[in-house]
Amino acid sequence: MSGVYPYCVVAAGCYPPPGLTGLGGRPVEGRDVEPFTIWTSAEVSPPTLDLEGIRQHHEVVRAASESVTPLPVRFGDWARDHSVLADRIRRRRGELEAALTAVSGCVELGVTLEHASAEPEAGVSGETPAGGRAYLRELSHAYAERRRRRAERDALLERLRSALTELTTDERVRYLQPPGLVSVAHLVPRDREARYRDSVAAFASEHDQAARVLVTGPWPPYSFAGS
Repeated sequence: MSGVYPYCVVAAGCYPPPGLTGLGGRPVEGRDVEPFTIWTSAEVSPPTLDLEGIRQHHEVVRAASESVTPLPVRFGDWARDHSVLADRIRRRRGELEAALTAVSGCVELGVTLEHASAEPEAGVSGETPAGGRAYLRELSHAYAERRRRRAERDALLERLRSALTELTTDERVRYLQPPGLVSVAHLVPRDREARYRDSVAAFASEHDQAARVLVTGPWPPYSFAGS
């Protein structure tokens, strides 16, 4: 069977546990590409994007997380054979070494902030305004309301950062459509996870009138693995 499917990049010498399977129930193997070991399985063609395939991919990366911090490979990143995969890894050696160093000993935790109220974001009504001035007033009000909400969002994000400043080593921010505000992925050293959760809980209690707060994870550091 030709074709190889990579799941994650780990430090050299860290191999999959016996019996671990990946896509389609095929065995996962560790292939050395100095200075890394790549966890792979045989796959004749790029996998179809579906929930089962994503789950199987994640289970392999999660298994790696039990013994080391892996650098997850993006789902679907297939190669036609091991030599092609090895060449690809060697070309990115410096980038991958830096990324592995950055995530070492860490997990990914996430915080999502949503509006505490279910009010929709202000917009211009679909009704025909009584006149040009009325339309401009309505448009100005909608823009002002959006600016106000964005300012509130940015202020909440800065307060969250202040609450977690000593507990995280990196972050990735994604702004959301209403009623969401922002989703933040944090890189957190494993030994700080409990303190991180306590700090987010305190933040949520303090700002419960402004936002709903949801914590997710721990995950392998998907958001910090690059492309």
